[in-house]
Amino acid sequence: DDSMKSMFEQFEIAKQAWIQVRAFPLRSTLTSLGIMIAITGLILIVAVMQGLDVGVNRVLSKLGSDHIVIGRTISKSSRGVVKPISFEDKRAIEQQVKNIGMVVATSRLPNTEIRFENRAASVNLLPASEYHPKVYQQNLVDGRFMTDSDEINHHRVCVISEHMKKNLGLPDYPIGSYLTLGTLSLKIVGVMPGNGRGKERVMQIGDIYIPFAIAEEFTRRTSSLELGFRIIDSSQREIVLNQVKDVLRISQGTWLHEPDEFKMEDFS
Repeated sequence: DDSMKSMFEQFEIAKQAWIQVRAFPLRSTLTSLGIMIAITGLILIVAVMQGLDVGVNRVLSKLGSDHIVIGRTISKSSRGVVKPISFEDKRAIEQQVKNIGMVVATSRLPNTEIRFENRAASVNLLPASEYHPKVYQQNLVDGRFMTDSDEINHHRVCVISEHMKKNLGLPDYPIGSYLTLGTLSLKIVGVMPGNGRGKERVMQIGDIYIPFAIAEEFTRRTSSLELGFRIIDSSQREIVLNQVKDVLRISQGTWLHEPDEFKMEDFS
């Protein structure tokens, strides 16, 4: 019957695989080793990113239910690859939704090595737009944050969290010092609060903040965004969220009966 035929086919596949392993032991060993390394690397990356997300959420939990963050939830739908959240979406929300404050964009890059002179550190790079400190209620310690002018003119600048001064051996007043990211040299223009990863929580949203233009120059790909904003009138919360949802569904071309391809979260 069909079940016996299926079992016989599986047995033949296993038999042929074993013959190949015995015939080419070195190739089989190297292939297995490569698969193990790839899986281990993927697990480590996921673990690091989940740890960062937990820490960031602890920082943002102080902001309350009027602060909203929007991120993408899936990469594919019945229409194919899902369009990432973009600056066009950001502008559409700013223009069409009332009762919200400034909309800021961020993205997330894998942990990356950055250098100062002969010191190096693995850091969480966070591309971010102007007004990020205001929306997330983080007052600069020194200098300034990135501006729209930095984005437009592709200025190679960065803002560091305060704990990076110790990690990289930077001077007490690091404004004007240069960090090396790959082949790029980034001028420090500001210092954000943050004392690194403690036992209980991450005390900053990112280690080093850079313009999106520099992130794309470094990675050679367009960033998928997360958007954040504050609802001005909390009594209009549900109306605002529905307006944002409608804007994004139209912008991303989501069909009528398809689920949202993004998620909106507050930090209450």
